[in-house]
Amino acid sequence: RRRIQRHEKGVINQIISCHDSLIKMQGASVHNRPRFLIFTLCFLPSVYLHSLVAQCWVYQKSDTTVSFLGLSFPEPGIGIAVGDLGTVLRTTDNGVHWTSQSTYQFYELHRISFSDASNGAIVGFDSYEWSGLILHTADGGLSWARQVSGTNSSLWEISFPTTTVGITVGLNGTILRTTNGGQQWSKLASGTTQDLIGVCFTSPSTGTVVGAKGTILRTTDSGATWRAQVNNASLSLYDVSFVDPHHGIIVGNGGMILQTTDGGETWVTRKSDLSMVFISVSYTTINDATIVGWDSRTDEGIIFRTTDGGLHWDSTLCPKRLYSVAASHGKTAVGVDGTIIQLSDSCVSYSQAVLVSPVDGAEHQSLTTLYDMPPLFSFTWGILPNLQVTGTRVQAASSADFAQDIVVDTVV
Repeated sequence: RRRIQRHEKGVINQIISCHDSLIKMQGASVHNRPRFLIFTLCFLPSVYLHSLVAQCWVYQKSDTTVSFLGLSFPEPGIGIAVGDLGTVLRTTDNGVHWTSQSTYQFYELHRISFSDASNGAIVGFDSYEWSGLILHTADGGLSWARQVSGTNSSLWEISFPTTTVGITVGLNGTILRTTNGGQQWSKLASGTTQDLIGVCFTSPSTGTVVGAKGTILRTTDSGATWRAQVNNASLSLYDVSFVDPHHGIIVGNGGMILQTTDGGETWVTRKSDLSMVFISVSYTTINDATIVGWDSRTDEGIIFRTTDGGLHWDSTLCPKRLYSVAASHGKTAVGVDGTIIQLSDSCVSYSQAVLVSPVDGAEHQSLTTLYDMPPLFSFTWGILPNLQVTGTRVQAASSADFAQDIVVDTVV
């Protein structure tokens, strides 16, 4: 439990409850550059922090505990999250507020995709009628109408390269295609019985589908024929994203990241960690991509980001599993227990720490040991919204609820 106050003269006082002991933080002046804080935390030496502005992931309030499986932002600031029990949430202010547009409790809503600001679709499964589910909107998600899927298979992903042409995939090798905005859906011959989980079309004729046991299928003739592509994956592949007709990323079980620069003719393994489950990817520019999932050892959510085209990846932990990242910008993700998080630029990152100890009643002694911060590998502390801790690195994000607060904590 914490009480954090910001005084007009720039003096911060923080009371921290830890191991049933209350230790009052020493007053520390706050300067614009650099900022320094000196405080004592539960029998540990004081920590001297140098702060910098940085990015971090912050929570958004969803007012629900259902699991979100899909997310889309059809235009800047307007987003829709979908999930269990037919839950649909919509925001028009970039996630500051989310309003419920629930459909039907027997609907399992898996993924959502928009072709433009108005036209989009949700796919999933109707557990009451035991049939594949497709919902369509023509007004930006304000209302949804059910379409006839013609299949009993659960549908897991959908891609609309245009407002009229759409492709959805599902269990048992199911691939459906529409050429009239979903008024009719036709089943295509996939040539496999493996569960198909991810799909991305870069044009009405060219697309890639991924699924169980390392399945990668590609078509260049609108789905009339599908060609299996050779790769090193043997575990399930869950999602695929192309930033242009040539550059794409596939993610899956065992921390699998596959990348292509030739339109999917060949796939190169960028990273593999058997403990990781990567379930959703957003490839937004040649250099920038975001992947979300979870660590199977701890069940914590994981975020992987690259800014150099996949050569290097930074990782961030979240207490909850993450199931989907917004394809359009890669800066919002959703997961279990109503989790919605967003990448914020208004964070304070502490890049250096120096241990000090009180001596003879003095405020602190000379600086002793300098600690460089570890690479970004962090988790979000749920007690205080918008707080992110990275080893000895501390990050605090501002929001409407904490506009007048400075939120500070550390792990040493």
